Amino acid sequence: MSLDPIVEKYLREQAALGAPPLSELEPEQVRQGLKAAGTGPGPDVHSIEDMEAAGPEGPIPVRIYRPSEEKDLPALVYFHGGGWVIGDLDWNDGMCRQLCDISGSVVISVNYRHAPEYPYPAAADDAYAGTVWAFQNASRLGISETRIAVGGWSAGGNLAAVVCLMLRDRGGPKVVHQLMICPATSGAMDTESYLTRAEGFGLTADTMEWFWNHYDPSGQSREEPYASPIDAPDLSNLPDAHIITADYDPLRDEGIEYAEMLESSGVNVIATNYEGQIHTFVRETDIFPAGREALEEAAHVLREKFEE
Repeated sequence: MSLDPIVEKYLREQAALGAPPLSELEPEQVRQGLKAAGTGPGPDVHSIEDMEAAGPEGPIPVRIYRPSEEKDLPALVYFHGGGWVIGDLDWNDGMCRQLCDISGSVVISVNYRHAPEYPYPAAADDAYAGTVWAFQNASRLGISETRIAVGGWSAGGNLAAVVCLMLRDRGGPKVVHQLMICPATSGAMDTESYLTRAEGFGLTADTMEWFWNHYDPSGQSREEPYASPIDAPDLSNLPDAHIITADYDPLRDEGIEYAEMLESSGVNVIATNYEGQIHTFVRETDIFPAGREALEEAAHVLREKFEE
């Protein structure tokens, strides 16, 4: 399918701005640019509270989104996108608000440490610690420890998958569901979509190389399962999964392949590829109606899993 006309118009407008490629900038330059660009849309929710979770190398900032005053609510532990290098609690605020509002669940957004200051496995370790903290503090947070899911977009989708592997491998608490939106599941960067969607569609192959080079500077860890979950030797006994991909995204094929591998390992999987869409379509739902549709799909699946 060809590009959605809305996406095509957006890409033309972005190209006309003449901004330098992200891969030519320093991480801090990109971070400051994201702050100036705003946080994306999101509805009002009952309450939002910033807290700190216990981490392996110190406190981890977390933001708690509550849909109501009710106790014993289900919860989604969420990891933001940004290639493990950029992004923060504010940058994915709109997505968290929407997921909280539509799913009726508490969303716990975890601001893990970022590369290159803290390369792999810092982000994965913090994501795991933030998830375990949610279980350990379920009563204080007013959530049900038997109805906790993990999820994220892009690099956050990678971390959601990795956390599920870590929890299984380490005998940790059991999450009921894993949500992965346009996830990075492989550091190989050798799929067909990396070739056919390498540039011109927002996220580029060069940008992903820039992300991976910061996250794993030595290049020696990219085949480790906690960096590239698609390389895990065993994908059985993992939580039910929902994987959303975008057709004009370099990460499309590795997301689809990971869904197929999970399913062949006995994991219940829902996989949806949004045709005509690009990597960022779920983050800017004020621009892309399909992004709102995808987040609604994700939230409804979450609600169903929490009710099982």
